[in-house]
Amino acid sequence: EPDQSGGAPCPELSEERACNEDPCAVDCKVGGWGNFSECSKSCGGGSRTRNRTVEVEPSDDGEQCPDLEETEECNTQPCDPCAGLSCGLNEECRRSSDNTTATCKCTPPFTRASPEAECMNMQQQQQQQPAVGIPRPVSAESDQQQQGPVGIPSIPSGCNGNCRSMNWFNDTVCDMECFTEECSWDGDDCASEPRMNANQQTENETNRRDIPETCVGDCRDLEWVNDSVCDLTCYNYACGFDGGDCDPGVECTDLASYCKWNETCQSQDDGFGRCESLCSTIECSEDRNEVCEVQRIPEGEPGAGSGVGKCVCAENYVRGDNDECFQVRDCAVAEWKDWGECSKSCEGGVKKRTREVTAEPQGGGEECPELEETAPCNEQPCPVACVVGDWSIWSPCSKDCGGGKRRRVREITTEPQHDGEECPPLSEEEDCNTEPCKTDCTVSDWSEWDKCSEECGGGTQSRTRTVVEPDQSGGAPCPELSEERACNEDPCAVDCEVGSWGNFSECSKSCGGGTRTRNRTVEVEPSDDGDQCPDLEETEECNTQPCKTDCTVSDWSEWDKCSEECGGGTQSRTRTVVEPDQSGGAPCPELSEERACNEDPCGDGRLQGGWLGQLL
Repeated sequence: EPDQSGGAPCPELSEERACNEDPCAVDCKVGGWGNFSECSKSCGGGSRTRNRTVEVEPSDDGEQCPDLEETEECNTQPCDPCAGLSCGLNEECRRSSDNTTATCKCTPPFTRASPEAECMNMQQQQQQQPAVGIPRPVSAESDQQQQGPVGIPSIPSGCNGNCRSMNWFNDTVCDMECFTEECSWDGDDCASEPRMNANQQTENETNRRDIPETCVGDCRDLEWVNDSVCDLTCYNYACGFDGGDCDPGVECTDLASYCKWNETCQSQDDGFGRCESLCSTIECSEDRNEVCEVQRIPEGEPGAGSGVGKCVCAENYVRGDNDECFQVRDCAVAEWKDWGECSKSCEGGVKKRTREVTAEPQGGGEECPELEETAPCNEQPCPVACVVGDWSIWSPCSKDCGGGKRRRVREITTEPQHDGEECPPLSEEEDCNTEPCKTDCTVSDWSEWDKCSEECGGGTQSRTRTVVEPDQSGGAPCPELSEERACNEDPCAVDCEVGSWGNFSECSKSCGGGTRTRNRTVEVEPSDDGDQCPDLEETEECNTQPCKTDCTVSDWSEWDKCSEECGGGTQSRTRTVVEPDQSGGAPCPELSEERACNEDPCGDGRLQGGWLGQLL
């Protein structure tokens, strides 16, 4: 009810308060991907990554950030096993049959005397170097002997395996191993004790003494020296200088006769003869790439059959017309360059790659290999594109007005093959009869009435409807799309209104806790279901501090039973504190007391007056 005739104006009819003050969730936002990094490998399957950054950090349960780094495979083509493999002089890289591994092999006619040796032209080496006896042993008292160049023996007839171009050397006592370039230098045990071929035995027979019959052990080409008085020790270079004891009692002979043709016998004053290479006194010029070599003096010349030290060109060097030693060098070429483009994109083309000469051959070295190589490529069949026929005529329109559809088709005359271009669409449609038809306006049903604008005292509310299909080409127009009506016309309720509180009254007590009150008055009486008036009086405690109080106790209890029935006993009684003393009041008196009882002497009277009396 509104105020009238100067009455109190209406209070505020609406109020507002804050709500949902928690901050809104923020989702993570990231930028675009950056460029991919370089691939970790150039071949054989590597990886590369790219990154993106966070532009807006997530907060308050917002969506978390996606991955900021992405990795993918790259350069998955297999690596060339020869790439990065550095081969030495007279070597070339050879790939395995499956093109997964590679090793350095000697280029013909070069080969190795052992797996650790350098590639050498063995035929040329054997022609240049005379056959040599086995070197003398080394003892603790003697210096290590100078050894002449060692020839390469022929293949022992006792070696196992289907190997070619084999060389052999002694690995352990009387135990030979077969080695071959073609067998990747794998060693096979020999089938029997190795032996020189007949030619070598004849040629070298004069270069080593016979094996003493008194020597113990199954050794070949033994040399023996006087190790102690009339005690012989058998030594064999091929057996790793292991010594076998000789039987005692053998006459000692001059050791000088046992030095080989390419050695000279030194002093035997120490009781142990020593053979020394004939090159020990020859000085050759290292600056001229020369080394000393012991050569046999040919038949018919002074000293025939013995040796002489001469300066010759070092290994891999030859003497030129100017008497200078220069290095024998084979042609060296660089790694193959990448393959060029294929000459055809399909049905078989040719690709080419080249390599360059890095060092020209000299001194009769091996000539350069082919510098150009071709290979077939793109042997897959060429793609065949799809071919279609002409369009058919258009079908009739699906509608007479208001927009219909019509359709036409075509057929495939050549199917696509080998990843050729796919066929285009085989049907298409288009709009037809697009002129509008005569159409009346149609509308939807009315919506529900919306909320009244006022809760009391009269308001309005409305409802609407929408156009489903507008009128066209002269059809009936649309009706009204909204309407309004009155609502909540009942008078508004008036809530009770009260004034401010008055002052509190005097406290009902000066101590020990009293009460006081205050009041307020009604200024607007409630009506029409308005809020009723709140309490108009309010009471609160006051002067709650304790008052000065004397202790108060209860009345005495009854005397309890006497402790004795005769002859004198005691009995007691008690009382309790009802309210203790406070704030300096009188303290509590004694809470218990005791007195004498049954003081009469005990006797017959006890029986008569006591038990007997009770029995009667």
